[in-house]
Amino acid sequence: MTHFGSTLALAMVMLGWLLALGAGIGLFWATWWGLYGDRNAARRRCPQCWHDLSETPGLTCGECGFAAIEESELHRRRRRIGVSALAALALVAGIGTAHWHLGGGGWVQSLPNRALVALIPFVDGGSSAVHGEIALRARLGRFGADELDALLDRCLRGDRWARPGTPEWKLRYAAYVGWWRPVGIGSGEQRRRIAALPAVIELLAPDRFVEGIPNVVHLRLEHWWPAEYEVRIAIDADIPGFVPVVATRNANQQRGPLLPVVLPALAPDLDAVTVTVRLEQRGEPEGDDIDSAWRVVETQRIARDVRRVPLEGTFVPVDSPQMSEAIAGTFERGMRRWPRGERRFGVQFSPRTLDPTEFGAIAIGVRVEVLENGVPRRETALWWMDASADPWRVAWEIVHEDAAALDRADESGSWTLRITGDPAIAARAAFLERSPLAASPTIPYWAGVVERPLVINDGAGPAPRRFWQVTPEPPRAGTPPPSAPESPG
Repeated sequence: MTHFGSTLALAMVMLGWLLALGAGIGLFWATWWGLYGDRNAARRRCPQCWHDLSETPGLTCGECGFAAIEESELHRRRRRIGVSALAALALVAGIGTAHWHLGGGGWVQSLPNRALVALIPFVDGGSSAVHGEIALRARLGRFGADELDALLDRCLRGDRWARPGTPEWKLRYAAYVGWWRPVGIGSGEQRRRIAALPAVIELLAPDRFVEGIPNVVHLRLEHWWPAEYEVRIAIDADIPGFVPVVATRNANQQRGPLLPVVLPALAPDLDAVTVTVRLEQRGEPEGDDIDSAWRVVETQRIARDVRRVPLEGTFVPVDSPQMSEAIAGTFERGMRRWPRGERRFGVQFSPRTLDPTEFGAIAIGVRVEVLENGVPRRETALWWMDASADPWRVAWEIVHEDAAALDRADESGSWTLRITGDPAIAARAAFLERSPLAASPTIPYWAGVVERPLVINDGAGPAPRRFWQVTPEPPRAGTPPPSAPESPG
């Protein structure tokens, strides 16, 4: 169908709905008029034949002979029950028909493709009948090349209520853009336009810093760029002893886990902290110099005045047999091991299994150790707060790993998994922005210790690549490089 034909069809559909709206307003008015529209209620009238008795003395109607008992009977409001009933019945039937069409998608099935695209700004994302119809036609190949280009153009531009990258835009348009993310979909020009969409960087810095221990800032990145585009983030902080790091996204996913960046313990005279994040993007390399293709997309800075709190007294230990058992259940899948790959070992855990009514307001910070006859062969720090509400608000850091020892790990009984609550690790979760206890003077944390026989799940093939690959920039003198984060699974 031509663009003119699509516009005409949309105009006809809109005209039909406007006429239906006008009819509904008319029926509503008729219902009201039949019940309350009598303008002559103040005049004397016969309540049986409604003859005007303004000039007739007494209480008897000279037209039909009706004799009223008292004067108030001659001042009743005339109600046209039949008219109101018919109008109300028609109105209810019309509303029911409109609801069926809107809810079941019957009305959108008659619209041409371009008309559906034109309606996207006026409906709610993936839950709407319009979205469902567009997705169905796309799967069945009913969109022409020019119509798909029109759809992508609409998504890339957004609208006055939903600019690209905003929550409103994500609700209405992000799912469509995702159709073009896999390699080989669309033209090179289309993919370059998608790569120009703004990314969303969420930098979470603590509003309070715990004295004497490393603190952590967390970063989350969300983007809709094509799969062949690489992404990396450079992080720096004006803290003595901090080593700038570069984190590369190994998996080109739209959204991923938090990237934790461990800051050194703050010097006593430091009264402010500024963290700088530089987002870079790379498509196809230019010539032989791969790094020449990296380009800066966005730079963000976040500044915090240093508000210090002591570890002891701020964090209050809590524990019970039931809580410890629940924590142990979170790690019941044990350790995953692969025969080859960059990171061949991973602690498996599922924080969403914890009951939010019991753990929702408790900071979880644990040391997870894989022990051989009591000797730590691997140690991971993990922290989260109410991960049931947002599973991506979980972060971790590999502290130590003895790969040679872990290769010989078995389930004979000499290997165990120990989970220990640690307030210094829990502090990394408690002071996340928008944490339910971020402003509380005291923060409860799980302080138990559980140890279970190690469960080992051996995987086939190479280990999956970790979501973030963190490498330090040239280190400053006397500063050790930071640890790279690990992924669950």
